[in-house]
Amino acid sequence: MKLKLNKQDECKLQHLITALDSNIEIANLYTDYLTEHYNDIDLELLEEFGSYYLALLTVLNIDETSVELKPLVKNHHLDQIDCLNTQDYLNNPYYKNIKLPKLKKDNWEFTSNTFLPYEGFVYCDLTFNGFYEVTHLGYFTKPLVYPLLLQNNAIWMSITPHEINTMQASVNHATGNILVMGLGLGYFAYMCSIKKAVQKITIIENDPTIIALFKQYILPQFEDKTKITIIQMDAVEYLRTAPHFDYTFIDLWHNEEDGLPLYLKLKQLEKDNSVDYWIESSLLAMIRRALLVVLDEALHNSPQNYENAQNNSDKLINAISKYYQDYELTSFAAIEELISINNLKKIIKKLKI
Repeated sequence: MKLKLNKQDECKLQHLITALDSNIEIANLYTDYLTEHYNDIDLELLEEFGSYYLALLTVLNIDETSVELKPLVKNHHLDQIDCLNTQDYLNNPYYKNIKLPKLKKDNWEFTSNTFLPYEGFVYCDLTFNGFYEVTHLGYFTKPLVYPLLLQNNAIWMSITPHEINTMQASVNHATGNILVMGLGLGYFAYMCSIKKAVQKITIIENDPTIIALFKQYILPQFEDKTKITIIQMDAVEYLRTAPHFDYTFIDLWHNEEDGLPLYLKLKQLEKDNSVDYWIESSLLAMIRRALLVVLDEALHNSPQNYENAQNNSDKLINAISKYYQDYELTSFAAIEELISINNLKKIIKKLKI
């Protein structure tokens, strides 16, 4: 990548790169909280400090008056933590109508877990405040039990508020003859099956055990089973020759890190625009971060070698560096367009990692 910017635009770019640093800093802060302190806040602590935000700062040992804290609050809305209503989720049709058995079968286990009162968790996909990433943290005041499936004692799939919220827009979009890539515990398929606007649901799942568990324990509870067709097949192979569908929903990953390579591959197989990808905002955020790293290295004339990259993030940076190696930018307006969500969705159809 080649930059030919005036001094003013160079300063704007440098300011933009601080957004990258800030996004990484806030992500690390949330990771620390969610892995080490997610259940440290209780009613007593909340009443002592008067808000969940101040209690959060306390358990993370962050000074409320810190100068460094102000931009995190302004740019990432760190102080906006939502008290959620358990009844909103208990009224969800899947929670009300689908009951998973308590059982173990080989290395699989149907079980449940509980969000305890005041336990913090991310309840929807991240959003953007300009070029800053916003993570949405929430908590309940009452316990919420949710179903999950374990494989070798590790969580393989669960139906949490995050799952429900990150799929709701896609459930709303589904209409006609739809394709669902990834079976999971059948949440998305069930929510679409109870829609009159959805006539047929074809599910692609590569794991025969998941299909067998679903058919034996979950599908019999669907009100309209006739809408469901399950095909055991690799998702990428199926999409290469797939017939036309009115709508497609793709959910084949556990998080954005493990989903990135497959997301890029599947984007390149898109045949129309009626496709939604689970947690796409988080996936696009990873791509934007990588592009900002390339811009940072171009600005400071310090390109790094990522040829032997071991993780997906560095592999992505390498792919973007190669794609834009002869690309020339002459204005900050062109840079803003380059890292816009619309442009990110275009270039990822050409990247390979």
